[in-house]
Amino acid sequence: MPILSFQRICLAAIFCIISSHIIAQNSTATLQPPKYSALATNFLDSLTPAQKVLAQALGQARANIDAWTREIEGEGLDAILITASGCGTTVKDYGYMLRTDPAYAERAARVSALARDISEYLASLDLGAPVRPGGLKVAYQAACSLQHGQKIVRQPKELLTKAGFAVRDIAEGHLCCGSAGTYNILQPELAARLRARKVANIEATGADVIATGNIGCMTQIAPATALPVVHTVELLDWAHGGPVPAALAHMMV
Repeated sequence: MPILSFQRICLAAIFCIISSHIIAQNSTATLQPPKYSALATNFLDSLTPAQKVLAQALGQARANIDAWTREIEGEGLDAILITASGCGTTVKDYGYMLRTDPAYAERAARVSALARDISEYLASLDLGAPVRPGGLKVAYQAACSLQHGQKIVRQPKELLTKAGFAVRDIAEGHLCCGSAGTYNILQPELAARLRARKVANIEATGADVIATGNIGCMTQIAPATALPVVHTVELLDWAHGGPVPAALAHMMV
């Protein structure tokens, strides 16, 4: 049985902006980009590019908070589960980001309090014994946003181990893979050097597959290695009765 099918969980969507692509997760609340009045548009036009980006980011945060607040005050939310740790680090920071905004401070704090990384939430559940045979060697890539930003370090590896996978620690695991939000776009040469260092350390583990909890790490590492790269939850779901991750389908033939 897939790991989340046995319990009702109210979920909200997360939008992850990666290299100008928006990736939407499953949702009960549809989030829309913030709409600005003519006055607000004129104000944005007067800002420097950096100021404009900040204003638009805060506008998107407020739009997200509005959508989740409607769900919280409607049928209610048990948690806001986030499968991209870069997004999760920011959502958990909404309360601080908007602490001086009298219209949003309280609601932002409430949203942040509900935010959970998917591995953080699953670690609080009894998932039961895995139903798939284990044995695959997994190199777990700890995303910076998860291990440093959210201080979530042990839970993903413990979940994978309990699911029957042989987890391999990566040397220099505290270092970035080079994605770092927009770093791989703004500093491509340095990002490429970091990626090469990370991939060398990963491949030295002798792992069969790479697992990580952030889309930025996945898209940064995958082009530089022949090893399949999957989200941690794809492996957990598979171990508990879900489908084979697409990246591993060729290994199951």
